[in-house]
Amino acid sequence: SDHCAKVVSRDGFSRLTVDGREVPAIIYKGITPHRKEEGNLYFGAKMDRAGIHLQAIPIRFGDSPQKAGFWSAKGFDAKGAAEEIRRVMRLAPNSLFLLSMSTDAYPEFSDEHPDEVWCDADGRKVWGGNVHADHSTDPGAKRKNQWPWMSYHSLVWREAVKRNVSALVEELRAQGLAKRVVGVHIAGYHDGQFATILPDYSKPAVEGFRAWQKREYGCVKWETAPVFEVKPFFTPGKDDREIAFTRFLKTAPMDMQNDIA
Repeated sequence: SDHCAKVVSRDGFSRLTVDGREVPAIIYKGITPHRKEEGNLYFGAKMDRAGIHLQAIPIRFGDSPQKAGFWSAKGFDAKGAAEEIRRVMRLAPNSLFLLSMSTDAYPEFSDEHPDEVWCDADGRKVWGGNVHADHSTDPGAKRKNQWPWMSYHSLVWREAVKRNVSALVEELRAQGLAKRVVGVHIAGYHDGQFATILPDYSKPAVEGFRAWQKREYGCVKWETAPVFEVKPFFTPGKDDREIAFTRFLKTAPMDMQNDIA
């Protein structure tokens, strides 16, 4: 890319910079016009004319019954995603862009990698759609609107996402579109957010908890993850394993983002 956006700390405050120059922290992010029914909800052209020249383009990976995406069981459509980005760039010719890549997997990915799915302490899969998640004992009834979510700790999922990100970046470079991209935002699948709203006891999570302990303490203090009732306060010295596991779960999204980046 010919440009770079960064968040830096100056005088104790976070500042947004583009190419080293401080800019107003105003970014337009709207629904992109690749679906006809959503085309009238994109206001990037108006924002561009109004002087808002930093925009975020949401690129959804997982193609699902709820939302159209560029990643399905057939593979990742890098050319299709690049064409979506080109279309938006044409509508806002004066703007630079941040790519907000929503890393959700297509629903069938969980069937292909069942051991990588987010689970509760009883081994039930965590099912969700575009926003909400819950535990399901009747998955067949929810298949049209919900599907098993992948564990944040799944290295299989992370590596697949990395390949998709790399493929899209290379396609943008090949088409000469990367020069207007200032950065990549790795987004989650809770409507673009990352959230550890339910504990994760999947195999990748338990293995990740041990690896986290080695980094944090230099050794593995606990081989298994604790099963406990969420409460407002923990007692150091009494609830150390619960405290450690909670810290591990809450920092999982950041760990995943750093891994992909």
